[in-house]
Amino acid sequence: MADPETPDSTQVATGDRARPHAAVVYNPKKLERSRLNSLVDGEAERRGWGTTEWLETDPDDSGAQAARTAVEHGAAVVLVAGGDGTVRVVAEELASTGVPVALVPAGTGNVLARNLELNLSDLSVAVKTAFGGENRPVDVGMADITRPDGTLETKAFVVMAGLGLDAEIMVATNSRFKRLFGWVAYVSGAFRAVNRSTRFHASITTDRRRSIRTRSDTVLICNCGALPGGLLLVPDAAIDDGELDVLTISPKRLRDWFGIWRRIVVEHPLSRSRAGQRLIQLGGTRRLTTLSHSIGRTVSVRIDGVRPCELDGDVFGEAVAIDARVSPGALLVRVPQR
Repeated sequence: MADPETPDSTQVATGDRARPHAAVVYNPKKLERSRLNSLVDGEAERRGWGTTEWLETDPDDSGAQAARTAVEHGAAVVLVAGGDGTVRVVAEELASTGVPVALVPAGTGNVLARNLELNLSDLSVAVKTAFGGENRPVDVGMADITRPDGTLETKAFVVMAGLGLDAEIMVATNSRFKRLFGWVAYVSGAFRAVNRSTRFHASITTDRRRSIRTRSDTVLICNCGALPGGLLLVPDAAIDDGELDVLTISPKRLRDWFGIWRRIVVEHPLSRSRAGQRLIQLGGTRRLTTLSHSIGRTVSVRIDGVRPCELDGDVFGEAVAIDARVSPGALLVRVPQR
């Protein structure tokens, strides 16, 4: 048994309580502590901070308790090193607390970090940003998920919530392939999911628009627009605009999938520059009835039947409805000083 007089590196030393300290919530399956230890401790010492608190995620709650502990112990910033699921859980706990989160690249997606255009290749940059960056308020989505038995479960999301095909892709994607090939593994999962997916009727209502009825493969409620692999799903979506973007994808035949692919992979990225917009105009563009978009602060989705749902890339069982709302600027994220 450890000597109770000896400070544990996972605890905040008594003599450090007058100084700010950081907490690191990390998933040991995604990133080994040894890769961060010297970087974090060195930066804390250089800036005169107290002892860093190290908190492993728990498989049963994906880091929720670790995040709560960090807040209860007065962390000035919480570094999160894990996949998109870990980031989602920590964001859910830190939203509206005023405690900023710092994103350390780990996992396969790092989707929130990509949407904030953070450095994904250098851990030292992420650590320096955690201690010396500035806080950027970003929106958080809250989803009330209605289960087939009528029970309700409320969860946060920072990237997107989805019903249908997108969740089926997550189910069909091999976890081992994800570790080996990153986001590319989703391609094979997509092929498998598309082959067995069936369309469903959905009723979608936002505070900006009356209820519409669609027959779709998937309904996405997006808090931001970019996905891994350079895919720009919703060009106008911004993580700090106080709005949610609703996207329905309803291909009827193979050529419709090619039209959707062209719009998302080619036209959306080009549309972000004037030169790209001119190229699109020269090449011609047509309205896609298989891809619809709307926005709102609140979104209600009701479907016929039962479909799997996902939040930020993690499958959350089956649902018959999702009611989502946005909490503008609820989460503070550390970004580099401008």
